[in-house]
Amino acid sequence: MAISLEVRTETIFLHGVDLVKRRVYFTDPVDSGSVEKAVKAIHLLSSLATRPITIWISSPGGDVDAAFHLYDAMQLNKVPIHTVGSGEICSAATLILAAGAVRAATPNAFSMIHDASLSEVNGNHDQVRAQVSAFKRQRDLMFKLLERHSKLTADDWKKKTKAKSEVWLNTDQMYEYGIVDGVLTPQIKRTSAKNQNK
Repeated sequence: MAISLEVRTETIFLHGVDLVKRRVYFTDPVDSGSVEKAVKAIHLLSSLATRPITIWISSPGGDVDAAFHLYDAMQLNKVPIHTVGSGEICSAATLILAAGAVRAATPNAFSMIHDASLSEVNGNHDQVRAQVSAFKRQRDLMFKLLERHSKLTADDWKKKTKAKSEVWLNTDQMYEYGIVDGVLTPQIKRTSAKNQNK
């Protein structure tokens, strides 16, 4: 299917989707709106061809429940989903990065994982207990899924985030922990001094 430059440019800048290179650009906080756009983009690209889709991620993180939505869409999709982390990939966004069939990071990317905090609890005693219980299940699921897509167990992740409220990882550590499979290297074309003088 031929895609005009105008259509391609519009979908990239308005919707964060490159129909030609089959890329989804996820650069917003993780919430219901940004995840809905990403899931729709995955379904659209999957309907057009069977070549892998790449999600480029640079996000400060956000809603873990929304991240679970995107995670399930990636895992259930018949077309392989690759992920690339660039810039900051924090909190819930780290799970999205780790969930790719093939995962990579750009050289200066960094990731952050933390033990999520329960910011607001409302209601009577029973309602508060229910909210705390739901929060703990949500946190445990996050670490369980990270265990599935990294070299650390869920208990390892819990211990690291309890020892430090925020665990910051550079690309070497992301690779060491198994969050990514490799680091992208720039393809620099070097011109010899002899050729420069011509």
